[in-house]
Amino acid sequence: MLMKLLSACMDSEENEFMGYENKTFHTYLKDKKLTDNVVHYVLYAIAMSTVDTPCLEAVENIKRFLNSLGRFGKTPFLYSMYGSGELSQAFCRLSAVFGGVYALNQHLGGFIFDSENKFRGLVCGKQIIRSSHLVMGIEKSPPQFVKSLEISYISRGIFITSGSVMESEKEHLTLLFYPLKGGQRLCNVIELGSLTGTCPKGIYIVHMFTKQINTPKEDLEECVSKLFQSEKEDSDVKDNRPQVLWSFYYSAPDTNHTDLRQDVPENVFLCPGPDSDLDIDLSIKKAKEIFNSIYPDVEFLPRAPDPEEIIIGEDAIEEQEQGNIQDEGGKVTLNPDEKESKTEEKIAEPEIDKNAQGDVN
Repeated sequence: MLMKLLSACMDSEENEFMGYENKTFHTYLKDKKLTDNVVHYVLYAIAMSTVDTPCLEAVENIKRFLNSLGRFGKTPFLYSMYGSGELSQAFCRLSAVFGGVYALNQHLGGFIFDSENKFRGLVCGKQIIRSSHLVMGIEKSPPQFVKSLEISYISRGIFITSGSVMESEKEHLTLLFYPLKGGQRLCNVIELGSLTGTCPKGIYIVHMFTKQINTPKEDLEECVSKLFQSEKEDSDVKDNRPQVLWSFYYSAPDTNHTDLRQDVPENVFLCPGPDSDLDIDLSIKKAKEIFNSIYPDVEFLPRAPDPEEIIIGEDAIEEQEQGNIQDEGGKVTLNPDEKESKTEEKIAEPEIDKNAQGDVN
């Protein structure tokens, strides 16, 4: 029965989910007369859903789960070494290779807008940097850009523990979807061991997060008390659960499902922060929307060239003279000695908006 169910989800059979367009996936599973254990396993472990998740949304989650199996190992999950911060570094490096410029630890003095409230530049120290568009993280935006937003929050917790919640000789990365009381919310648990490059041997780092209802500590307490030893428990009773050596709770704003265009100029784009999902699919979707708004006729994130397709320096000139470099679909030319052309703009000096202040770290 389980294989038949998974096959139906993969094939998206038209008649299989007819009548469940406005019902939950949990209702669909119950109607299939599956056992409670099978329903629990499919709903939480494969569909990564809750009792309130719409049926068709959960089906898409199952398709994504099954399509990811066997890509890079036995599980459908892939985690970056040294933490997820390496993902942004990878994009930065790719951008730098193709001409992106980064200025680190610069103080942002203000933004420049014209009489039509269009962004024209920013003040960085004693320098004015002009630009036709501005893309910035919502956490750095001026108050007037976010004054009308209704922001929800994610309860998050970071723990350093003495052992793994699931001991194994080989695995140093544990993923757990813990359904909280009532089954309407999932607490996502990611445990990192030494082979991930995030902590020393014998120590584990655990990340927990769920949609915020109360305080972060209250929202995560059920999962924490289930997985780890409590300081109040009798020390004479044998308990194989790991101990929490250090913990930190905090709230993270979730603006991914909020309209970030309502209070900003037409050529300013705000990027939302991370959401409560495991993957970065929504972040990529948001980035593509912004990119297409600025460059409607340019391909978003095209395939990176293979090493043999990159031509550097004088070889590029020879290839171009011989007609071997094509304008489209051809080899990529990188010329480190190419001088940047400079043009002077004759634009009336706009006023600096003193109310739009911020700091860039």
